[in-house]
Amino acid sequence: MRGAGRRRVVARRAHLAASTALSALAALAALSAAGCSDKAGPEVPPPPRVLAIAASPRTTPPPTADDFIAAVDSVVSAGARAQSLMFTWSSLEPSRGTYEVAEFAFTVVYLGYDRELYLSLNVAPINTTEKEVPADLAAVPFDSSAMQDRFRALIDVFAPHVSDQVLHLTIGNEVDVYLAETNEWSAYRAFYEDAAAYVREKLDHVKVGVCVTHTGATGPFADSIAALNATSDVWVTTFYPLGAGFRPTGPDAATAALPEMVALAGGRPVVVQEIGYPSSIALESSDAEQAAFFANAFDAWGAAGGAIPFLSVFALHDFPTATCDELAAYYGLPDDAAFKAFLCSLGLLRVDGTAKDAWQVVKDGAAEALASGKGP
Repeated sequence: MRGAGRRRVVARRAHLAASTALSALAALAALSAAGCSDKAGPEVPPPPRVLAIAASPRTTPPPTADDFIAAVDSVVSAGARAQSLMFTWSSLEPSRGTYEVAEFAFTVVYLGYDRELYLSLNVAPINTTEKEVPADLAAVPFDSSAMQDRFRALIDVFAPHVSDQVLHLTIGNEVDVYLAETNEWSAYRAFYEDAAAYVREKLDHVKVGVCVTHTGATGPFADSIAALNATSDVWVTTFYPLGAGFRPTGPDAATAALPEMVALAGGRPVVVQEIGYPSSIALESSDAEQAAFFANAFDAWGAAGGAIPFLSVFALHDFPTATCDELAAYYGLPDDAAFKAFLCSLGLLRVDGTAKDAWQVVKDGAAEALASGKGP
């Protein structure tokens, strides 16, 4: 795995860990809650700018179900009105014709109806560097009728659970990393366009997109990414400004990046699926630098207005050392201290729940986003 791709994968695995925890909470809450489906959910349409904060729980001491609930409470209290969630195709269909969508359904019910949050969902046949399809499709080309028909069948299964509070359905996560390595751009484009058209038939209220990294969209594969997005309703992207050794490139990185996203989108709404910045001093960063990054990011978001209607901050809490160790080992970097420092310092709060400087900055930004929807 190449260095740049590895950095983006790590950010994604961190998000997966948070999503898994949140989904577990959602399942528990939906199973135990009475009458959730009777709730009206959030108003439709959403305000001009919607903020999400990935609700990763406090982990020291080890979290309980109450800590998962508290994480959702915290982001809602801070002004977040949405969540961004990802499910791989292989998790929804672990084997041919066997579907496991209960967690997906519970998540939509709990977060959408019970907590009245808007949702941006990613159902991923590609997850950054991995082809996340059922095992029997692992060697099947994306542009084959077999692959396309099977994904249509998956859509048929999960579509009844995609309610009005779901704003976007993204097909693939940071797909440029995988496609740059495999050169399957045209095959995945054919697959994506077929899947997107079918989603629009089944779910005419959602906007459809495919997630790419901002680094990829402004790099040597920019033309391939633009072609892939030719039929997208929204431009979906992630942004972690990293240089060599996982060191962040500076707190002003978002000032230029968000207007670039708007330009690349070509008039389509921009969905920032994830935006994050590490605070570790081991990476020559700090709490103050992380806070300055988010201050600049929210300034740029406000200046973009309705061009960027959805932005998701990653993440509420830092990950514990044990989680970062496991992720580093998984990616063959068990002794890379910088890698672990990046993973373990993306939160707005520390593992014990104490706040970093960025927490107040993000809350202030959330208040501005809420105010922008109230009109004069």
